[in-house]
Amino acid sequence: MAQRTETNVEKFCTFPYREIHLDSQGVFGPCCQYTKRKNKDKYDMSNVSSIKEYLKSPQLENIKKDLEKGIKLEQCRYCWRVEDTGVPSMRQRSSHKDISKIREFFITFGNQCNTACRICNSTRSSLIHKYDMLHADKIEHEQLKKELKTVHPWSEGKVWYTNVANDVVDILDGLEVIKISGGEPFINVHFDRFIDTLVNSGKKLPKIMITTNGSFTIKQLKKLKPFESVILLISCDALGKENYEHLRWPLKWDNFINNINSVFNLDFNVWIEFQIVMHNLNLKHLPDAVNYFKENFSKKSARVSFTTLNGADWYTVANSPKELREKICQELEKIEFEGYKIKPSKQEMIKYIQNAKKQKLSELVSHVKHTDGYRDFDTWKFLNWSPKEIS
Repeated sequence: MAQRTETNVEKFCTFPYREIHLDSQGVFGPCCQYTKRKNKDKYDMSNVSSIKEYLKSPQLENIKKDLEKGIKLEQCRYCWRVEDTGVPSMRQRSSHKDISKIREFFITFGNQCNTACRICNSTRSSLIHKYDMLHADKIEHEQLKKELKTVHPWSEGKVWYTNVANDVVDILDGLEVIKISGGEPFINVHFDRFIDTLVNSGKKLPKIMITTNGSFTIKQLKKLKPFESVILLISCDALGKENYEHLRWPLKWDNFINNINSVFNLDFNVWIEFQIVMHNLNLKHLPDAVNYFKENFSKKSARVSFTTLNGADWYTVANSPKELREKICQELEKIEFEGYKIKPSKQEMIKYIQNAKKQKLSELVSHVKHTDGYRDFDTWKFLNWSPKEIS
């Protein structure tokens, strides 16, 4: 067992010891932010096929040993990048957690999804995959074109998650939480079967956290009552009709917000956590999102989290006009956060906006042109600034 001491806590990561993660292609890893490399290396998990095999694998042992040595794995770049901005990373926020056994299981149920969100990609959305395959040949940026035309395992009929529920039942004792994302889990029949298997196991069920765009039915939510507690992580990127419908195409705001409000009428407590990724397409909306939450949900079983970008680096908040970033930071500074269920702190949000780095500007222009093309939309007109103003 690794020793977490006062001298190594700054470089120590608890996730290889406490969490099992399965990504949308069925590849194991220590957490949801761990990025698999395309080339084979000593950490490669592509041939690991079960939870038991993963826990005993030399690849996991390599991850643990190298992180303990302070080696910054490329696969862990998300946390290193966030830490470089001065904001605590997921690794740092979890440094105090128990590492005596597996406490968390995280599964991403493929890419089946009914939205084509602006900052998402085909590994998380079948709808994006559809439009990428139809229109990627028109992209002038060769590297971006190559990336968007990637053929994934599900295109070949590989559905890896059909029997995973039985493996999870075997490790239920001791689990603190089951985390689920997608795609959109609530439109995936295998998610429903997964829940049924857990409920019918007769075992005590832990907390469950489900990332969703809100496309659930009340009938599906009622099935979750046997779990110790239920948290719905509502991926929305905006709170308000105009910005929501721009970012979460083709969903409609009225349907979304009505479905969210129906949760509070259930006969058991379900927590709502709105999750808004901070990026250049919703930067100007961030103060409005904070205020909307305060006015409409602060007295309910709800909270809001403003998270950092993971992937699609061209949408970093830094790829925006400097004057806009300064204006948004000033507006956030005037808003009262104290006493409201908002995270991170105001100071951390502002620090992230101020310290983010510009990158991949040519990809930004090409990707916006690509997505605007199949949506018949003009993003730069909507934002009221253009790439030429990025500074």
